[in-house]
Amino acid sequence: MGPFISLHAQARMQQRAVPREVLDCLLDHGRVHHDHHGAEVVYFDKAGRERARRSGATEAIREMQKYFNTYAVVATDGTLVTVGRRYRKYRRDA
Repeated sequence: MGPFISLHAQARMQQRAVPREVLDCLLDHGRVHHDHHGAEVVYFDKAGRERARRSGATEAIREMQKYFNTYAVVATDGTLVTVGRRYRKYRRDA
């Protein structure tokens, strides 16, 4: 059982065609970055992509690669707030 998924996040997952398996893999293997607004952004960095590949989390890893630009925003209570795709490098400010 994963995190509680808000209605907004459910709608975004459907709109952006992000399968639940991808979300689970992202939350298991992604890098966590605190956004300093009370939430965490989880995304696949290079090491996270490699961990996902090695884990065999999905049988169709070639299919999975198109989702490596997916990110998720998780609130402090563990609720999944939203899911999206990034098209630029994630900036990590100090």
